[in-house]
Amino acid sequence: MEIGYIAKRTLVPTLMEWVSKSRIQNHLPEHCIFIMWLDDSIQFNLSNLDDAYQTKHVLPDLSIYCLSLIYNITPVIETWCQKNNLHNFEMNMRFKCQQSVYTTSRMIKGKKEDKENREYLENKST
Repeated sequence: MEIGYIAKRTLVPTLMEWVSKSRIQNHLPEHCIFIMWLDDSIQFNLSNLDDAYQTKHVLPDLSIYCLSLIYNITPVIETWCQKNNLHNFEMNMRFKCQQSVYTTSRMIKGKKEDKENREYLENKST
């Protein structure tokens, strides 16, 4: 199955669930498209954030904001990779805010279960 299809169907909703539980949600209008899968990349439409938030957090330095966002969503993507049996996933990310665009590519590694720990927990008697 093509990775783009999997990402569109499961990664985008997974990331949107993370957004709904984060402070970012307070700065987005209802029913907006904040994250989408476009061609071969995941796109974040930072222009949907309210103007005050953009002015204070995003526009002073778009790259720093994007790197911070990547840092915060990486554990979510790693877990998603693990659930989809992806050990290495090269992800292109695009962040758009007004007329500015920040793009990057990241190699995401799915978390590997610690086999010894899992066996210990399965065999442990209570």
